[in-house]
Amino acid sequence: MANITYNFTISENKILLDKNTYHEPINCEGTYYSFEENEILNVYYLGEDIDCISISPKFYIKISNGKFYIKGIGGEGTSNDWIEMEVK
Repeated sequence: MANITYNFTISENKILLDKNTYHEPINCEGTYYSFEENEILNVYYLGEDIDCISISPKFYIKISNGKFYIKGIGGEGTSNDWIEMEVK
């Protein structure tokens, strides 16, 4: 069974992604940029890994009722779902 933990550090100018994983390759870590559209943060990869570069956002982040949610993580079964984020 695979397990991936996504750790996002969000600042005003950039987003950093660090992953911890068990039985999965670590890819698309590093720097991301974002812009807000319709109250959703569109997050794009800014690194040099050609397999991670895309014209579409890698992740979407939104706030609803004071909680943060993300879309784009996990596998086929969850990548299109809004998943609540744990904020530290």
